[in-house]
Amino acid sequence: YFMLKLKFYDGDVIPVRENGDVALGPLEFILCNPFSLETAKAYLRTISQIESLCQFFEIDDYEDRLSYEEGLSQQELADINWGLQFSAKDLKKQLDAKCAGVDFSLVFKGWDAGKRVSAGELARRKLVAREYFQHLMKIGDKCLRNHVCPPSFYEERSEAYRRIADMFEPPKVVKKRKGTQVPLEDLDTLEEFMEKYAPSAVWKSEEVALRNEVIFDLQFRCGLRRGECLILQFADIDTKNTLIRITDRRDEEVDPRGIYAPGAKTYERPVYVPAAVWKKLLEWREVKEDVDNELFDLGLNDRQNDYLFVSLDRRQKSFGKPLSLVSVNKAFAHIKSATSLDFSGGSHLLRHLAAMRFVRVRVDKGHDRESITQELREQFGWAPKSEMPFYYTNREITRRNNEMMETEDEQYMQRMLDRQRKDDF
Repeated sequence: YFMLKLKFYDGDVIPVRENGDVALGPLEFILCNPFSLETAKAYLRTISQIESLCQFFEIDDYEDRLSYEEGLSQQELADINWGLQFSAKDLKKQLDAKCAGVDFSLVFKGWDAGKRVSAGELARRKLVAREYFQHLMKIGDKCLRNHVCPPSFYEERSEAYRRIADMFEPPKVVKKRKGTQVPLEDLDTLEEFMEKYAPSAVWKSEEVALRNEVIFDLQFRCGLRRGECLILQFADIDTKNTLIRITDRRDEEVDPRGIYAPGAKTYERPVYVPAAVWKKLLEWREVKEDVDNELFDLGLNDRQNDYLFVSLDRRQKSFGKPLSLVSVNKAFAHIKSATSLDFSGGSHLLRHLAAMRFVRVRVDKGHDRESITQELREQFGWAPKSEMPFYYTNREITRRNNEMMETEDEQYMQRMLDRQRKDDF
Protein backbone atom coordinates (compact mmCIF):
# COMPACT_ATOMS: atom_id res chain seq x y z
CA TYR A 1 0.00 0.00 0.00
CA PHE A 2 2.92 2.33 0.37
CA MET A 3 3.16 3.72 -3.09
CA LEU A 4 6.80 4.79 -3.02
CA LYS A 5 9.79 2.53 -2.83
CA LEU A 6 13.39 3.68 -2.72
CA LYS A 7 16.09 2.65 -5.14
CA PHE A 8 19.72 3.67 -4.78
CA TYR A 9 22.12 4.52 -7.58
CA ASP A 10 25.66 5.46 -6.57
CA GLY A 11 24.46 6.93 -3.29
CA ASP A 12 21.45 8.75 -4.78
CA VAL A 13 17.93 7.91 -3.73
CA ILE A 14 15.26 7.48 -6.43
CA PRO A 15 11.54 7.20 -5.53
CA VAL A 16 9.82 4.43 -7.47
CA ARG A 17 6.11 3.56 -7.37
CA GLU A 18 4.74 0.05 -6.90
CA ASN A 19 4.27 -0.38 -10.66
CA GLY A 20 7.94 0.38 -11.27
CA ASP A 21 7.48 3.92 -12.59
CA VAL A 22 9.76 6.65 -11.31
CA ALA A 23 7.76 9.06 -9.13
CA LEU A 24 8.60 12.27 -11.00
CA GLY A 25 6.97 14.69 -8.54
CA PRO A 26 8.86 13.51 -5.44
CA LEU A 27 12.04 13.01 -7.49
CA GLU A 28 11.97 16.59 -8.76
CA PHE A 29 11.24 17.82 -5.23
CA ILE A 30 14.26 15.96 -3.85
CA LEU A 31 16.56 17.13 -6.65
CA CYS A 32 15.52 20.77 -6.22
CA ASN A 33 16.61 20.80 -2.57
CA PRO A 34 20.09 20.21 -1.11
CA PHE A 35 18.93 17.34 1.10
CA SER A 36 21.32 14.86 2.64
CA LEU A 37 20.58 11.20 1.91
CA GLU A 38 19.04 10.72 5.36
CA THR A 39 16.81 13.78 5.00
CA ALA A 40 15.75 12.71 1.50
CA LYS A 41 14.70 9.29 2.78
CA ALA A 42 12.76 10.86 5.67
CA TYR A 43 10.95 13.23 3.30
CA LEU A 44 10.07 10.40 0.92
CA ARG A 45 8.63 8.34 3.77
CA THR A 46 6.22 11.17 4.54
CA ILE A 47 5.37 11.64 0.85
CA SER A 48 4.69 7.92 0.71
CA GLN A 49 2.18 8.32 3.51
CA ILE A 50 0.59 11.29 1.74
CA GLU A 51 0.05 9.17 -1.38
CA SER A 52 -1.49 6.40 0.70
CA LEU A 53 -3.80 8.93 2.38
CA CYS A 54 -4.87 10.15 -1.05
CA GLN A 55 -5.69 6.55 -1.94
CA PHE A 56 -7.68 6.09 1.26
CA PHE A 57 -9.70 9.30 0.85
CA GLU A 58 -9.99 8.77 -2.94
CA ILE A 59 -8.18 11.98 -3.82
CA ASP A 60 -7.27 11.33 -7.46
CA ASP A 61 -4.38 12.86 -9.42
CA TYR A 62 -3.29 15.12 -6.57
CA GLU A 63 0.06 15.93 -8.21
CA ASP A 64 -1.46 17.08 -11.51
CA ARG A 65 -4.20 19.02 -9.77
CA LEU A 66 -1.66 20.92 -7.68
CA SER A 67 0.68 21.48 -10.62
CA TYR A 68 -1.65 22.38 -13.50
CA GLU A 69 -5.20 22.75 -12.14
CA GLU A 70 -6.98 24.55 -9.32
CA GLY A 71 -5.28 22.56 -6.56
CA LEU A 72 -6.89 20.52 -3.79
CA SER A 73 -10.05 21.50 -1.95
CA GLN A 74 -10.21 22.54 1.68
CA GLN A 75 -11.77 19.20 2.64
CA GLU A 76 -9.16 17.16 0.78
CA LEU A 77 -6.32 19.05 2.46
CA ALA A 78 -8.06 18.61 5.81
CA ASP A 79 -8.33 14.84 5.27
CA ILE A 80 -4.60 14.55 4.49
CA ASN A 81 -3.72 16.80 7.43
CA TRP A 82 -5.84 14.63 9.74
CA GLY A 83 -4.26 11.38 8.56
CA LEU A 84 -0.69 12.56 9.08
CA GLN A 85 -1.07 12.24 12.84
CA PHE A 86 -1.27 8.44 12.65
CA SER A 87 1.46 5.86 12.09
CA ALA A 88 2.12 4.18 8.75
CA LYS A 89 1.14 0.89 10.34
CA ASP A 90 -2.31 2.21 11.27
CA LEU A 91 -2.76 3.55 7.77
CA LYS A 92 -1.98 0.18 6.24
CA LYS A 93 -4.48 -1.47 8.57
CA GLN A 94 -7.24 0.93 7.50
CA LEU A 95 -6.44 0.43 3.83
CA ASP A 96 -6.66 -3.33 4.32
CA ALA A 97 -10.04 -2.95 6.00
CA LYS A 98 -11.36 -0.63 3.31
CA CYS A 99 -10.20 -2.90 0.49
CA ALA A 100 -11.85 -5.82 2.29
CA GLY A 101 -15.20 -4.03 2.04
CA VAL A 102 -15.60 -2.81 5.62
CA ASP A 103 -17.98 0.13 5.91
CA PHE A 104 -16.05 3.40 5.55
CA SER A 105 -17.63 5.00 8.64
CA LEU A 106 -16.57 2.03 10.79
CA VAL A 107 -13.05 2.12 9.39
CA PHE A 108 -12.83 5.87 10.03
CA LYS A 109 -14.16 5.50 13.57
CA GLY A 110 -11.66 2.75 14.41
CA TRP A 111 -8.82 4.78 12.95
CA ASP A 112 -9.78 7.86 14.96
CA ALA A 113 -9.38 5.81 18.13
CA GLY A 114 -5.79 4.88 17.23
CA LYS A 115 -2.59 6.16 18.81
CA ARG A 116 -1.21 9.49 17.58
CA VAL A 117 2.43 10.19 16.73
CA SER A 118 4.47 12.58 18.85
CA ALA A 119 4.15 16.34 18.40
CA GLY A 120 7.67 16.50 17.00
CA GLU A 121 6.98 13.83 14.37
CA LEU A 122 3.69 15.47 13.42
CA ALA A 123 5.43 18.82 13.01
CA ARG A 124 7.99 17.24 10.67
CA ARG A 125 5.30 15.56 8.59
CA LYS A 126 3.28 18.75 8.23
CA LEU A 127 6.38 20.66 7.22
CA VAL A 128 7.14 18.08 4.50
CA ALA A 129 3.53 18.16 3.23
CA ARG A 130 3.50 21.95 3.07
CA GLU A 131 6.87 22.20 1.32
CA TYR A 132 6.04 19.41 -1.14
CA PHE A 133 2.59 20.72 -2.09
CA GLN A 134 3.86 24.28 -2.47
CA HIS A 135 6.75 23.00 -4.58
CA LEU A 136 4.31 21.29 -6.96
CA MET A 137 2.35 24.53 -7.33
CA LYS A 138 5.47 26.62 -7.95
CA ILE A 139 6.74 24.23 -10.62
CA GLY A 140 3.29 24.22 -12.20
CA ASP A 141 3.17 28.02 -12.24
CA LYS A 142 6.35 28.10 -14.32
CA CYS A 143 4.78 25.79 -16.91
CA LEU A 144 1.46 27.65 -16.94
CA ARG A 145 3.20 30.86 -18.00
CA ASN A 146 3.24 29.43 -21.51
CA HIS A 147 -0.55 29.07 -21.55
CA VAL A 148 -3.41 31.54 -21.67
CA CYS A 149 -5.65 31.10 -18.62
CA PRO A 150 -8.49 33.27 -17.29
CA PRO A 151 -7.80 35.46 -14.21
CA SER A 152 -10.24 33.39 -12.16
CA PHE A 153 -8.03 30.33 -12.70
CA TYR A 154 -4.98 32.07 -11.20
CA GLU A 155 -7.07 33.41 -8.33
CA GLU A 156 -8.19 29.86 -7.57
CA ARG A 157 -4.58 28.64 -7.59
CA SER A 158 -3.52 31.47 -5.29
CA GLU A 159 -6.28 30.54 -2.88
CA ALA A 160 -5.20 26.87 -3.02
CA TYR A 161 -1.63 27.93 -2.18
CA ARG A 162 -2.85 29.87 0.85
CA ARG A 163 -4.97 26.92 1.98
CA ILE A 164 -1.87 24.70 1.97
CA ALA A 165 0.06 27.17 4.14
CA ASP A 166 -2.85 27.51 6.58
CA MET A 167 -3.73 23.81 6.77
CA PHE A 168 -0.24 22.39 7.28
CA GLU A 169 0.94 24.70 10.05
CA PRO A 170 3.35 22.61 12.17
CA PRO A 171 2.41 22.56 15.86
CA LYS A 172 4.75 24.23 18.31
CA VAL A 173 7.06 21.70 19.91
CA VAL A 174 8.69 22.34 23.27
CA LYS A 175 12.32 21.43 22.76
CA LYS A 176 13.95 19.33 25.39
CA ARG A 177 16.81 20.77 27.34
CA LYS A 178 20.11 19.99 25.63
CA GLY A 179 22.41 17.55 27.27
CA THR A 180 21.75 15.43 30.30
CA GLN A 181 20.12 16.59 33.51
CA VAL A 182 22.13 14.12 35.59
CA PRO A 183 24.38 15.97 38.08
CA LEU A 184 28.01 16.21 37.02
CA GLU A 185 29.12 14.43 40.19
CA ASP A 186 26.91 11.44 39.34
CA LEU A 187 28.30 11.35 35.80
CA ASP A 188 31.84 11.32 37.20
CA THR A 189 30.90 8.46 39.52
CA LEU A 190 29.34 6.51 36.64
CA GLU A 191 32.45 7.07 34.51
CA GLU A 192 34.73 5.82 37.29
CA PHE A 193 32.51 2.77 37.74
CA MET A 194 32.56 1.91 34.01
CA GLU A 195 36.35 2.18 33.94
CA LYS A 196 36.92 -0.60 36.49
CA TYR A 197 33.71 -2.59 37.13
CA ALA A 198 33.57 -6.39 36.98
CA PRO A 199 30.68 -7.55 34.72
CA SER A 200 30.45 -10.90 36.54
CA ALA A 201 29.57 -9.01 39.73
CA VAL A 202 26.70 -7.20 38.00
CA TRP A 203 25.16 -10.06 35.99
CA LYS A 204 25.20 -13.65 37.21
CA SER A 205 25.33 -15.48 33.87
CA GLU A 206 28.76 -15.49 32.22
CA GLU A 207 27.24 -15.26 28.73
CA VAL A 208 24.89 -12.42 29.70
CA ALA A 209 27.75 -10.57 31.42
CA LEU A 210 29.91 -10.80 28.29
CA ARG A 211 27.10 -9.68 25.99
CA ASN A 212 26.13 -6.71 28.14
CA GLU A 213 29.75 -5.72 28.70
CA VAL A 214 30.31 -5.52 24.94
CA ILE A 215 27.11 -3.52 24.35
CA PHE A 216 27.85 -0.97 27.06
CA ASP A 217 31.54 -0.74 26.13
CA LEU A 218 30.53 0.09 22.55
CA GLN A 219 28.48 2.94 23.98
CA PHE A 220 30.96 4.03 26.65
CA ARG A 221 34.20 3.70 24.67
CA CYS A 222 33.00 4.10 21.04
CA GLY A 223 29.99 6.40 21.44
CA LEU A 224 27.38 4.19 19.77
CA ARG A 225 23.66 4.74 20.27
CA ARG A 226 21.61 1.91 21.77
CA GLY A 227 19.80 1.35 18.49
CA GLU A 228 23.10 1.23 16.60
CA CYS A 229 24.33 -1.53 18.90
CA LEU A 230 21.17 -3.56 18.38
CA ILE A 231 21.22 -3.39 14.56
CA LEU A 232 24.82 -4.61 14.30
CA GLN A 233 25.24 -7.76 12.22
CA PHE A 234 28.13 -10.15 11.57
CA ALA A 235 28.84 -8.44 8.25
CA ASP A 236 29.47 -5.14 10.06
CA ILE A 237 32.57 -6.50 11.82
CA ASP A 238 35.67 -5.61 9.78
CA THR A 239 38.42 -7.79 11.26
CA LYS A 240 41.00 -6.59 8.76
CA ASN A 241 40.79 -2.96 9.89
CA THR A 242 39.67 -3.60 13.50
CA LEU A 243 36.49 -1.58 13.15
CA ILE A 244 32.74 -1.95 12.88
CA ARG A 245 30.60 -0.33 10.24
CA ILE A 246 27.37 1.32 11.32
CA THR A 247 24.77 0.60 8.65
CA ASP A 248 21.41 2.32 8.39
CA ARG A 249 18.79 -0.45 8.38
CA ARG A 250 15.71 1.60 9.24
CA ASP A 251 14.11 0.96 5.85
CA GLU A 252 14.68 -2.79 5.91
CA GLU A 253 11.52 -4.81 6.50
CA VAL A 254 13.25 -8.03 7.56
CA ASP A 255 13.90 -7.16 11.20
CA PRO A 256 12.16 -9.94 13.19
CA ARG A 257 11.44 -7.45 15.99
CA GLY A 258 8.77 -5.87 13.78
CA ILE A 259 7.26 -2.76 15.34
CA TYR A 260 9.70 -3.12 18.25
CA ALA A 261 12.72 -2.79 15.98
CA PRO A 262 15.12 -0.03 17.13
CA GLY A 263 14.09 3.24 15.57
CA ALA A 264 17.05 5.30 16.70
CA LYS A 265 18.90 7.86 14.59
CA THR A 266 21.65 6.20 12.62
CA TYR A 267 24.27 7.70 10.31
CA GLU A 268 26.42 5.28 8.38
CA ARG A 269 30.08 5.46 9.33
CA PRO A 270 33.09 3.35 10.33
CA VAL A 271 33.80 3.19 14.07
CA TYR A 272 37.22 2.17 15.32
CA VAL A 273 37.16 -0.07 18.38
CA PRO A 274 39.81 -0.05 21.16
CA ALA A 275 41.87 -3.26 21.47
CA ALA A 276 40.35 -4.34 24.80
CA VAL A 277 36.80 -3.92 23.52
CA TRP A 278 37.68 -5.59 20.21
CA LYS A 279 38.90 -8.69 22.04
CA LYS A 280 35.64 -8.95 24.00
CA LEU A 281 33.65 -8.34 20.81
CA LEU A 282 35.30 -11.32 19.08
CA GLU A 283 34.69 -13.46 22.17
CA TRP A 284 31.01 -12.57 22.04
CA ARG A 285 30.85 -13.34 18.33
CA GLU A 286 31.94 -16.90 19.12
CA VAL A 287 29.20 -17.16 21.75
CA LYS A 288 26.64 -15.92 19.22
CA GLU A 289 27.79 -18.58 16.74
CA ASP A 290 27.34 -21.22 19.47
CA VAL A 291 23.80 -19.92 20.06
CA ASP A 292 23.03 -20.30 16.35
CA ASN A 293 24.33 -23.87 16.41
CA GLU A 294 22.22 -24.62 19.48
CA LEU A 295 19.12 -23.27 17.73
CA PHE A 296 19.88 -25.48 14.74
CA ASP A 297 20.22 -28.56 16.95
CA LEU A 298 16.88 -27.73 18.59
CA GLY A 299 15.19 -27.38 15.22
CA LEU A 300 14.58 -23.66 15.77
CA ASN A 301 16.04 -22.52 12.48
CA ASP A 302 13.48 -19.71 12.23
CA ARG A 303 15.17 -17.96 15.15
CA GLN A 304 18.60 -17.92 13.54
CA ASN A 305 19.60 -14.46 12.34
CA ASP A 306 22.59 -12.31 11.46
CA TYR A 307 22.14 -9.82 14.29
CA LEU A 308 25.04 -9.71 16.72
CA PHE A 309 23.23 -9.25 20.04
CA VAL A 310 20.46 -11.70 20.87
CA SER A 311 18.39 -12.88 23.84
CA LEU A 312 20.02 -15.60 25.96
CA ASP A 313 17.00 -16.56 28.08
CA ARG A 314 16.49 -20.22 27.21
CA ARG A 315 13.25 -20.27 29.20
CA GLN A 316 11.56 -17.87 26.81
CA LYS A 317 10.47 -18.04 23.18
CA SER A 318 12.68 -15.01 22.61
CA PHE A 319 15.85 -17.12 23.00
CA GLY A 320 18.13 -16.47 20.04
CA LYS A 321 16.06 -13.58 18.70
CA PRO A 322 17.55 -10.08 18.33
CA LEU A 323 17.78 -8.20 21.60
CA SER A 324 15.21 -5.47 22.29
CA LEU A 325 15.66 -1.95 23.66
CA VAL A 326 13.65 -3.01 26.71
CA SER A 327 16.23 -5.70 27.49
CA VAL A 328 19.07 -3.19 27.19
CA ASN A 329 17.28 -0.83 29.57
CA LYS A 330 16.82 -3.65 32.10
CA ALA A 331 20.49 -4.58 31.83
CA PHE A 332 21.58 -0.99 32.40
CA ALA A 333 19.33 -0.82 35.48
CA HIS A 334 21.72 -3.37 37.08
CA ILE A 335 24.63 -0.99 36.44
CA LYS A 336 22.73 1.92 37.98
CA SER A 337 21.98 -0.23 41.00
CA ALA A 338 25.62 -1.27 41.33
CA THR A 339 26.77 2.38 41.40
CA SER A 340 24.46 3.06 44.39
CA LEU A 341 23.37 6.27 42.67
CA ASP A 342 19.79 7.39 42.18
CA PHE A 343 19.75 9.14 38.81
CA SER A 344 17.45 9.06 35.80
CA GLY A 345 18.42 8.11 32.27
CA GLY A 346 19.31 4.98 30.35
CA SER A 347 22.49 3.70 28.78
CA HIS A 348 22.53 6.70 26.42
CA LEU A 349 24.35 8.39 29.30
CA LEU A 350 27.36 6.27 28.34
CA ARG A 351 27.39 7.91 24.92
CA HIS A 352 27.42 11.30 26.67
CA LEU A 353 30.42 10.20 28.72
CA ALA A 354 32.16 8.96 25.58
CA ALA A 355 31.70 12.35 23.90
CA MET A 356 32.94 14.23 26.95
CA ARG A 357 36.03 12.01 27.22
CA PHE A 358 36.63 12.26 23.45
CA VAL A 359 36.89 16.05 23.72
CA ARG A 360 39.00 16.05 26.89
CA VAL A 361 41.62 13.74 25.38
CA ARG A 362 42.00 15.95 22.31
CA VAL A 363 42.11 19.16 24.32
CA ASP A 364 44.99 17.73 26.36
CA LYS A 365 46.77 16.86 23.10
CA GLY A 366 46.47 20.46 21.89
CA HIS A 367 43.88 19.95 19.13
CA ASP A 368 42.05 23.10 18.08
CA ARG A 369 38.32 23.59 18.63
CA GLU A 370 37.33 23.23 14.95
CA SER A 371 39.17 19.94 14.38
CA ILE A 372 37.76 18.47 17.61
CA THR A 373 34.21 19.37 16.54
CA GLN A 374 34.68 17.76 13.11
CA GLU A 375 36.24 14.57 14.52
CA LEU A 376 33.46 14.35 17.09
CA ARG A 377 30.78 14.64 14.39
CA GLU A 378 32.37 11.91 12.28
CA GLN A 379 32.97 9.47 15.15
CA PHE A 380 29.55 9.87 16.79
CA GLY A 381 27.44 10.13 13.65
CA TRP A 382 25.75 13.48 14.16
CA ALA A 383 23.94 15.12 11.26
CA PRO A 384 25.71 17.97 9.44
CA LYS A 385 23.37 20.54 11.00
CA SER A 386 23.39 19.09 14.52
CA GLU A 387 24.70 21.41 17.22
CA MET A 388 25.64 18.58 19.58
CA PRO A 389 29.37 18.51 18.57
CA PHE A 390 29.62 22.25 19.33
CA TYR A 391 27.83 21.71 22.64
CA TYR A 392 30.22 19.02 23.83
CA THR A 393 33.33 20.77 22.52
CA ASN A 394 32.50 24.12 24.12
CA ARG A 395 31.35 22.50 27.35
CA GLU A 396 34.44 20.39 27.90
CA ILE A 397 36.89 23.10 26.81
CA THR A 398 35.25 25.51 29.24
CA ARG A 399 35.35 22.90 31.98
CA ARG A 400 39.03 22.17 31.37
CA ASN A 401 39.90 25.90 31.32
CA ASN A 402 38.10 26.41 34.62
CA GLU A 403 40.05 23.54 36.14
CA MET A 404 43.32 25.07 34.93
CA MET A 405 42.40 28.49 36.30
CA GLU A 406 41.42 26.96 39.63
CA THR A 407 44.78 25.18 39.80
CA GLU A 408 46.66 28.37 38.95
CA ASP A 409 44.71 30.27 41.64
CA GLU A 410 45.61 27.66 44.23
CA GLN A 411 49.29 27.81 43.23
CA TYR A 412 49.24 31.61 43.35
CA MET A 413 47.65 31.63 46.81
CA GLN A 414 50.22 29.12 48.03
CA ARG A 415 53.08 31.31 46.74
CA MET A 416 51.59 34.34 48.46
CA LEU A 417 51.23 32.40 51.70
CA ASP A 418 54.83 31.17 51.50
CA ARG A 419 56.09 34.73 50.86
CA GLN A 420 54.09 36.11 53.80
CA ARG A 421 55.53 33.47 56.11
CA LYS A 422 59.04 34.28 54.89
CA ASP A 423 58.50 38.02 55.45
CA ASP A 424 57.08 37.43 58.93
CA PHE A 425 60.09 35.31 59.76
